[in-house]
Amino acid sequence: GSAMMNGVKEYKWNPVEFLNPKNTSLKYALLILNRPINYNHDLMISLWNRATVRVTVDGGTNNWFHFLNQEDALSKIYHHTPHIICGDMDSLEPKASQFFVGANVVETPDQDETDFTKALRVLDAYLKDDTAEEEDLPYELAKDMRGGSLVTCANLAQGFVLTYSNVLVDKRTNLTEINPTTNGNVDGVVALCDTSGRFDQIVANINTLYKAEGILGSLPVYQLAQDSLTWVLTPGIHAISVPDILRRHQCWCSLVPFGSRAKYVTTKGLKWDLDGQSMEFGKLLSTSNTYSDKPVVTVQTDTALTWSMGLGTVDD
Repeated sequence: GSAMMNGVKEYKWNPVEFLNPKNTSLKYALLILNRPINYNHDLMISLWNRATVRVTVDGGTNNWFHFLNQEDALSKIYHHTPHIICGDMDSLEPKASQFFVGANVVETPDQDETDFTKALRVLDAYLKDDTAEEEDLPYELAKDMRGGSLVTCANLAQGFVLTYSNVLVDKRTNLTEINPTTNGNVDGVVALCDTSGRFDQIVANINTLYKAEGILGSLPVYQLAQDSLTWVLTPGIHAISVPDILRRHQCWCSLVPFGSRAKYVTTKGLKWDLDGQSMEFGKLLSTSNTYSDKPVVTVQTDTALTWSMGLGTVDD
């Protein structure tokens, strides 16, 4: 949540609660990007089952399909078909395509943006109501995997309106079974994407985190890797709740200003706090930091920063 105090915006963060299988009050959209699913098996099932909206992005659809064929995953999944499959579809396996009959498939061929960025645009349209103007729509066509006849408008499920000007949908498909939730309000977006591998893709994903505000407004977007959680802190004062287990294990955390110099950064609750200092590449960065004994870290910044925190054994 956020509030304004003396002209400075204040934010409260407790995103590790997304990982708590007992927390069913948080509503979030889950995005599976095209990276291996290396998460704790039960945690992955819990994340999927508790999500309000589920999106698989291009090759991430294959990864989800293969995950479902592991152990007893399929028997524990309430609704295995994602609400949306999107991307340029150059990686989608035929078996996965056939398995997820009933998903809304949105092809996003634009090569000027990554599949992650385009997925946020699709999600934004999915969460909006039918008051959106046609010229505001990011993509013109969505199609059901079964194909079908052309219809105008797209009230694909109770309370969920997919705001595209033309939608191909199979009239035989009962999409209310696929979309059990009936409101479009979510508290955040959790994008599953491990940070190992190609450096250019890692940087591109961070760039999407910075672009997210221009797409989703104030809706926060978190990148969840196998052992870390990352999101952007916009200018203001931020209070970040840190679970006791992360403090006891002295898990790492970092503050990094991508793209521009942060002139003034003050923190409390870190082992190595900043006191009105500036940060920029080539000079000071706050990496490999950790926590003091305080349950909340506060960060005041005049520039957008990337906050990342190691999760260690948080899923134990």
